[in-house]
Order: sequence, then C-alpha cells, then structure tokens
Amino acid sequence: MVEERGILLDIVLEREPTRSSEVFYNPAMRTDRDISAAVLGVYARRCGEALRVGDVLAGTGIRGLRYAREVPQVDRVVLNDANPQAVAKIRQHLLLNRCPPERFQVEQRNAHAFLATFMGHFHVLDLDPYGSFIPFLDMAVQSLRRGGLLGLVATDLAVPFGVYPETSLRRYGVVSVRTSFSYEAMLRIYLRAVVEACARHDRAYVPWITFYERHHVRLMGVVLNDAQQATWQRKRMGFIWHCPRCDWRQMDEDSGLGPSSGSGGWGECPLCGGSVRAIGPLWLGELGQQEVVEEALAWLQERGYGEAARLVERLRDEIPLPLPYYDTHALAQRLKTDPPNLRRLIRRLRAQGFQAVRSHCCPEGLKTDAPYDVLCHLVRGEA
Repeated sequence: MVEERGILLDIVLEREPTRSSEVFYNPAMRTDRDISAAVLGVYARRCGEALRVGDVLAGTGIRGLRYAREVPQVDRVVLNDANPQAVAKIRQHLLLNRCPPERFQVEQRNAHAFLATFMGHFHVLDLDPYGSFIPFLDMAVQSLRRGGLLGLVATDLAVPFGVYPETSLRRYGVVSVRTSFSYEAMLRIYLRAVVEACARHDRAYVPWITFYERHHVRLMGVVLNDAQQATWQRKRMGFIWHCPRCDWRQMDEDSGLGPSSGSGGWGECPLCGGSVRAIGPLWLGELGQQEVVEEALAWLQERGYGEAARLVERLRDEIPLPLPYYDTHALAQRLKTDPPNLRRLIRRLRAQGFQAVRSHCCPEGLKTDAPYDVLCHLVRGEA
C-alpha cells in the first residue's frame, strides 16, 4: 500500500516504467503532481465554475484523485486508460479512498478515441503519456472548452535535447543541437509545438507554468479561442544563436537570419569570431505567468509542500529573464578558471544593477540580463 497526500494506492513500486508495465506509479512525480494541483487551484479560483477534468492516460488514477480531493471546485473527473488492468486498478482506488461515485467516471478507450468522444467537453485536460504528447496534441486542444487549462507531460527528452538532430527536425520541425543550456531549449521546443498546435485551430496557448524536473517536462497553460492572439503568439517564435567556441548566445525573434550585432557579421560570433549555430525555431516568450506562479506558490506554502514550493519559487524568479541560463561550471572551464561560487556571483551581478537568479534546470545554472562579456569578467574575478 502506498500513500500520497492522503490518497491510498494498492500498488507495487517499480524502479521505472516500461511500455510493458501493467500499471505504474512513480513516487518521484509527486512534486509534479503537487505543482499541477496548485496551478489547478489557481485556475479554479479564476474560472469560477464547477470544473470537469479529463485524465487521458490515468494509470493508477492518482492525479485525478488528487485533483478532486485538493481542489473543491472540481465537480467531475473522467479517468481514462486503454489498459484494462489500469481501469480495474482505478476502480479499486476509487473504492479504497471512498470517492463519491457521482464525482468520477471511468473510461477504457485509447487516447485518440477518448479525446474524440469528449470533444469540447473539459475545462481541464491532463495528458501524461509514456514519451511525447505530440501525437495527441491536436485532439487534446479540441477537447477543451473555451479558456480551458491544458496540462502536458513529456519524457521524450533526448530528441529535443539535441542528441538526435535529424529526429528533432522530423518530429518537431526544429533544429536542435546540444549546448550548455539544452534543458531550457528543450522547454522552448515543446512550447513551440503547443503554440503551433493551438494556432492551427485558431486558438492561443498562454503558458502558465513550464519546467523541467527529474527527467520530464511539464507544461500547463490556458487555451483561448482567439485567432488574433494566436497570430501574435506565432511571432514570439524565433532562433537562439549560439557560439560553441565561447558559449555566447542571442535570441532572435525578428529575421531568423543570424546575429544582429557585432563586427563579425552575419553568422559570426560578435565576441570571438567563431561560427554560430542556429537552434530553432522555438518559443522565445515567457515560460510562465508571474501572477499565476505567485498564486501557485502561495497555495503550496499554505499546505506545506516544501519541495514543490522551492521549485516554483525558482520558476517565479526566472520568468523576467528570457535568455537561456549559463552553466557556470561549463563557462569556467571555457575560460580556463575555477568554477565560481554561484551565490557570490549572483550577489556581485546584482550589486552592479543586473538581474541574476539560479536556474531550476541546472544546479550550476545562472540566468541574468548582464552582457556576456561582463559575466565572463566576473567569473574570472571569482577564481
């Protein structure tokens, strides 16, 4: 027997899921579920309606059960899984936790059939597949009501991370290469995919919270029936230009042609003259909404969900800083100096009037609006 936030599960713990796993429960995803419940709580307060929630690939049912228990505005949860063993386990967990039958509905369909059956039905839709959510994305968008909340999880990380560039181009339409900031580039590749999918249906996706944690990516945002905003959001796509020689980078929303400054000219690094590489097109806008993240943080702190609150606190601090994080250990290695004390480096950057925060993606990661040459000077000074 396993317990998570008051929900009992009759389940045997496994180390990791496989495609052959009958019903898998991952305790390492508890922090993700904490944050998801917090964001749902924020949405529920703003929506002001009794919510219908769809859990497309429910597995044990833990996410849907938690949503119903922790967010009072959830009126009905539809738990679906194609696996008959999972459906039996979900029914068992509903009985085990004495869940009111009028608040839950259990379905046994493949994901596409489920989404087609409930087209336009849900206020909230959650999709947590084994691998990538891309095959289900278009139908998921259409299964939401106007202004619905879409929650997505992906564990297909190697491809958008840049390990397999040709597969990334084929699967996501993005040129992806390995860099010191690949974890953030990966988030922006997935965000582009969601924004583009919504735009195909004259809808706009507004990211509420986006993060990487423990070998998975989580996205949550609202889907608006707003073709004009969808057009505007597509203009937030662009490229990140990166120099593999010195680790300089620049975001380019406009031309997509190359670095827009520096004497090196197009395609050359303005600092070292090396050849730059293009990563993209990807989402260059904010990874979340500041007010939403603040409210979610308060929700988590009220309930004592410490680990989740600490992660969301970092996400809050990162939102105003769009440029990808610097891996300070990798940067020190390039500069042939010792790794800096990150806390002290942040203090020195702030003392000079720059914004500087830790990145949630990387233990040694730093996000800042300081010019790259200033950052390099301070890293050398830390040695």
